[in-house]
Amino acid sequence: MLTVMTSSTSAGLTDLASLKTHLGITTTDADDQLTDAILAASDAVATHIGYAPLQQTYRETVAGFGSRTLMLSRTPVTAVSALYYGTTGLLVDPASYVIDNAEAGFIVRDQGFPWSAGVEWDLEGHVAPRSEKKVFIVEYTAGWTFSTGSHTLPNDLEHAALECAKSLYLGRKRDGTIASRTVGDLSVTYRLRTDLVSALPPESLGFLERYRRIK
Repeated sequence: MLTVMTSSTSAGLTDLASLKTHLGITTTDADDQLTDAILAASDAVATHIGYAPLQQTYRETVAGFGSRTLMLSRTPVTAVSALYYGTTGLLVDPASYVIDNAEAGFIVRDQGFPWSAGVEWDLEGHVAPRSEKKVFIVEYTAGWTFSTGSHTLPNDLEHAALECAKSLYLGRKRDGTIASRTVGDLSVTYRLRTDLVSALPPESLGFLERYRRIK
């Protein structure tokens, strides 16, 4: 179970100034439409990769597998504020574990984390396959930050949002049912989308592949 305790203070994966520079726009006439495109593009990126990329705080229950490592679902992990064990909520000594791989979401403890598998009986007791109970509760902060002029969000993630916002803004006046237009000697054929599962243009999809999480 995953609960967002504190939501991100920013909604966009890029800002208005960056998008205007990307599009070569110097006036303020279209600021409202550009802002709407940024928010829609940011939502599309988050939907495609399967999680909110901007920094939030979470409370998550995870299973133990008898190893030195617990794996959290939201990354990159920047801080762990508390780790509890069992139904009584026993606080695990924070000095006994560390964030080992922020991008992978690993917490490592030299003493290990007990295996939380259940037991079933036939002629004798044995561990039930895939029966690990989520007995650890972790409160932690994960994600990148974004603010105008200063952020930890990777450049390719921001660029994916920029390309999507550009596509949304430039395509806002085009009838999506029209595949081509001819005016005099000028003929224009519009690229048709073949991937109906994503609102993102191909330019964005390539940048996002390494961030995508399949549930």
